[in-house]
Amino acid sequence: NYKNLTKIFIESTLDVYNFAMENFLPTPTKSHYVFNLRDFSRVIQGMLLLVGQSADSPNKMYRLWVHEVYRVFYDRLVDADDRQKFFTQIKSIVTDKFKQNFGKVFSHLGQIGKEVTDNDLRSLFFGDYINPADVNKLYDEITDFDALKDVMDNALDDHDAISKAPMKLVMFRYAIEHVSRISRILKQPNSHCVLVGVGGSGRQSCARLATHMADYELFQIEITKQYGTTEWRDDLRKLLKMAGYDGKPTVFLINDNQIKSESFVEDINMILNSADIPNLYEPDERGEILERMQ
Repeated sequence: NYKNLTKIFIESTLDVYNFAMENFLPTPTKSHYVFNLRDFSRVIQGMLLLVGQSADSPNKMYRLWVHEVYRVFYDRLVDADDRQKFFTQIKSIVTDKFKQNFGKVFSHLGQIGKEVTDNDLRSLFFGDYINPADVNKLYDEITDFDALKDVMDNALDDHDAISKAPMKLVMFRYAIEHVSRISRILKQPNSHCVLVGVGGSGRQSCARLATHMADYELFQIEITKQYGTTEWRDDLRKLLKMAGYDGKPTVFLINDNQIKSESFVEDINMILNSADIPNLYEPDERGEILERMQ
């Protein structure tokens, strides 16, 4: 039955992509409103995180699709009018393309007797972290917000118990939403994200907590007065060896204050685009890596 939905999901994702390209254009205050076909693929990639045994109803698949397009496109929107416009478009697609009653599909999120609103969709969560003891960590819908809060509170306590830099956080709803978003991104291969906000808003703390919940290694550079390109390249070698050489799932966390040279950004872009930086390793070091990888 779900095979019949594949074409509908592909066409609907294309509709959302074209809608974003036409309606959310970059401006000086919205310079990050740049969309490309990678965003299209990220929606599909996100849907593939849900394995067959978790796809137990068509309505869950519809909610999964809405969740993924929200994470890929909606999370970039910074204007209330843009968000409302996007919500209206998604509601239209669910009604016209999926032939479903939007209120019924998301009835568990809204208030009884009232229409489901854009704000209600904040309660739409998918993730693999609701059962920390589960070895398989299946990506699935999370409908119990209280249980979700307990899981994150426990993860935070666990992190603080073993970390040299404990985080005294209050896991209120907005923070939980951000940790959930980051966790979804970390679930995907070769993933990356830019966390935008004022200093002290908890961007790094959310990233650290999501990394701990995913049981990944966290790598950060330590800036000193003498820190330059040589030290930066040394750190990149350590990072790439940790991830590729030792096979450890790793999160590289860097903030804007640590970027002391434009060459740092160029190197990061090369890692994201090709996972390689030219001339990073000496020939003998490269040979050692290739031999071990074989």
